[in-house]
Amino acid sequence: MSHCDQYTGRRMALKTLEEVRAEFDRCGVSVLSWAVRHGIPRNIVNGVLQGRLKGKRGHAHNAAVLLGLKDGVVNREEHDPDLCEVLPAREG
Repeated sequence: MSHCDQYTGRRMALKTLEEVRAEFDRCGVSVLSWAVRHGIPRNIVNGVLQGRLKGKRGHAHNAAVLLGLKDGVVNREEHDPDLCEVLPAREG
């Protein structure tokens, strides 16, 4: 599967769990800081990164989409329950 880059509209390959964990290491970003920046509980992000949560609903779904693990839309319920934004992972 693939999804579109939000800036260029180009199709992008989804990432593996290993690739996402390596990006955290390469960029020096903690899971906690990423989770806070995206408004997702840290334990949910850790569950997705460890493969315990599949990202089917709620915060786990949003985390999987934002991390580039899953093609989908990010549900921004806290702003408007009927509003969904397409927010694919950024390239490189």
